[in-house]
Amino acid sequence: MVPRPTYIIDSGRGFYLIWQFEDPIPARTKNGFNRDLFTKWTMVQKSIRSKLKDVGADRNALDVTRIFRNTGTFNTKDGINEVKLIRVYADKYSLNDLANEVLSYYNDDIKYSKAFEVNEIIAPQKAIRQLSNTTFKKNQNGSNYNLKKTNLNRISDIEKFVNLRNGDIEGHREFVLFLYRYHCCRIYGPKIALTKTFLLNKRFSQTFEEDYVVASTQSAENEYLRSREQITEEINGMIYSVGYNYKTSTIIDKLGLSELEQNEMLTLCNENLKNERKKYKDKEQRRNVFGNTKRQQDKLNKIYHVHFLKDGNLNNTEITRFTSLNKSTVSKYLREQCPNINQIDIKYIQQYNLISNNNLIELNQFKEETGKQHKEEII
Repeated sequence: MVPRPTYIIDSGRGFYLIWQFEDPIPARTKNGFNRDLFTKWTMVQKSIRSKLKDVGADRNALDVTRIFRNTGTFNTKDGINEVKLIRVYADKYSLNDLANEVLSYYNDDIKYSKAFEVNEIIAPQKAIRQLSNTTFKKNQNGSNYNLKKTNLNRISDIEKFVNLRNGDIEGHREFVLFLYRYHCCRIYGPKIALTKTFLLNKRFSQTFEEDYVVASTQSAENEYLRSREQITEEINGMIYSVGYNYKTSTIIDKLGLSELEQNEMLTLCNENLKNERKKYKDKEQRRNVFGNTKRQQDKLNKIYHVHFLKDGNLNNTEITRFTSLNKSTVSKYLREQCPNINQIDIKYIQQYNLISNNNLIELNQFKEETGKQHKEEII
């Protein structure tokens, strides 16, 4: 369960639960943005949402800039519904008190790395990714190939998402534009990224004004520029990479991607789909140009070889001797259709042709010797 909220408000399409703080909490310190405070606040938000997700808690309503509808106004998305105050309680909290109730494992001295391990709580719009657990593949010019490919795939997936829903992504537009501008910055730079973001906005069924697009996604460009100057940062003694790096599962959850939609994506798919793709890829890599595995190709080669020798007027016993196959296998292969020579490995053709010529010479010698012995036995 969660602590009792101070206010419960009916928004006309759901409920707001509001926990009021006793005193205002400064978002900035002398050193700039209070990241430790933001991380703690995010952990509380994530934990409350996790406990209430079964009753419809909205993951898209966790951002720090969320604006609520005022009571007494009207929500016109589905009819005309008045925003009403349902309950008022006297409970007020400090952030530490609320954290202690929501996160039983939490205290001021705990390392953030431990806190993030619980329920996979990751601060949104921040890269909370330990570099010690990250490996990168670099190409010859030293650029990060994997990171570039990931950004390109994210851009492609976002465009695919908009196309699949025919531009009707109400409730996800700001998040989509933010992600798109950030990943475009990583590939094309800020100027082209903003232009591409404007173009993506025009593909929405309900578009934003360009000024709003700039304002609502400016933090994406700011964080990109910061990441170019500072690769890592330290929080409570732990080293983290700088940049926005949402987990794939987080994006899937926030966008509400269905299984069918995930099938169309390059990277925005769950672990089961990723594993299926990997198995298929590994399986395909084990196949040759004919589409056969090594075992299947060996069998085709042997079937062709057996038929080739049979066409050379050898009987099953003689084929057995010169192919090292047993009689039942030879009989079985002869009952199967002879594959086309185009399906046979060229190296094998060269090999068995040479062997077959030698075998024919040996066979003639064997028949001559056998014939002489047979005549002597008769005499």
